Amino acid sequence: MKNTYLTKAENLYILSRKELNNAKQLNSEELARDASGKAWIATTDALRGFLLSQGLSQKQLPKSERQRHDLLAQYGNEKMRLLYRAIRSEIHEDTYYEGMVNYMFLFESLNDVKKFIHRCENGG
Repeated sequence: MKNTYLTKAENLYILSRKELNNAKQLNSEELARDASGKAWIATTDALRGFLLSQGLSQKQLPKSERQRHDLLAQYGNEKMRLLYRAIRSEIHEDTYYEGMVNYMFLFESLNDVKKFIHRCENGG
């Protein structure tokens, strides 16, 4: 059964994909960065949902990137860790913070977000 974090992650993923399509059509860096922000939140929410499914309580959920990293190392598998790092690098750091918009890479990274959400829904 999906928890609210996983449902929210899926909804944000869908919204970020639509927003990125619009950004590409309009050639809008601002919309692309906004879509990236939503994709990153989808990723972190999916991780929270996964951690709840692994038995962590709401109070034990990560509140920082360091905590997300450590808990993913403890509860996730290698594929999840690799996807998470790639998403963090391309979507969160490069696009959202640095403003480096490359639509080909962004659409590939959104595919990684979908894969990560799927893995979180299925226990790894």
